[in-house]
Amino acid sequence: MRKYEENIEGVDPQLKNNADLVTALVDFEQSWEKGKTNFVNEHRCSQLLHFTQIIEGTSEKYKSFAEQVEDRDTVIFVTIPALLILKNLDDGDDKGICQAFFPPMFEEAIADDKEQARKRYLELKQDYCTLRQRASNPFDFYNTVEKSVLEMEESETGDKKTEEVPSQQIARAELQRLVQQIRVLSMNLSRHKPAEWNEFLDVAL
Repeated sequence: MRKYEENIEGVDPQLKNNADLVTALVDFEQSWEKGKTNFVNEHRCSQLLHFTQIIEGTSEKYKSFAEQVEDRDTVIFVTIPALLILKNLDDGDDKGICQAFFPPMFEEAIADDKEQARKRYLELKQDYCTLRQRASNPFDFYNTVEKSVLEMEESETGDKKTEEVPSQQIARAELQRLVQQIRVLSMNLSRHKPAEWNEFLDVAL
């Protein structure tokens, strides 16, 4: 409207023939649909805000992760869902996002594939809690798992490599197994409702 406010003659009376108008309306419609899904719904909006805070907080901790997010590196489409699974394991700090996008992980079901997802989650939860209890410091334990999930180098935060001391910390093999379990569930999460998940991630980014 601003473009043609001084010369309305430039507008084709058949509005569908105005390419710039059509483009603007398509963009508006897509934005409206995203807003209606993610912002009008109070619960989803709260989850979205929490999700963005997780991404921002992690970006502040790890420069490499911040660069990956900024560049939309393909690796983030694997590591971000894994980060959410980890947040869920750590006292449910995902605000129910995992359950919203991958219900089979939490619900008892007759179907084998759904039952398998719940079984994997319960086993992972038990392993995570057991290893956290064995760790000398739960905070350091979380950071160690987080770095492995995000594939960050040890030098990112200057931490020493995990020593294989079963009574105090977790062995490297145990850490790798835990991370692998997290990644399997994270892939299932992003694929269960792919269209909804991709939109949610796109809006957050």
